[in-house]
Amino acid sequence: MKQQEEYLKETAAHGTAIFPLAVYQWERDMEDEVRLHWHKETEMIFLERGRFTVNLQMNEFQAEGPLFLFVNPGEIHGLKLAPGQKESAVVFELNMLSFSGLDGVQ
Repeated sequence: MKQQEEYLKETAAHGTAIFPLAVYQWERDMEDEVRLHWHKETEMIFLERGRFTVNLQMNEFQAEGPLFLFVNPGEIHGLKLAPGQKESAVVFELNMLSFSGLDGVQ
């Protein structure tokens, strides 16, 4: 199981050390998929328009926008996207809201 978890760990950097936040948006006329993955950051997903197939902790369900989803650090998650849908996500270090460090936000 540990090997599978490491395989799903996302390696992309989300922002920088100075500004630990990244924004992603999706609105296309094609199908796509955010493959199952996890990361140490918190993720806030806004399903703005459409009916989505969401996978959270290996449980798949349908969700209809508008809807916010919060994904905790370390949770395995994925999303299936279809034409006509609109989705945005913010991936960030939760501790950036604590005012405990020196970063671009503070």
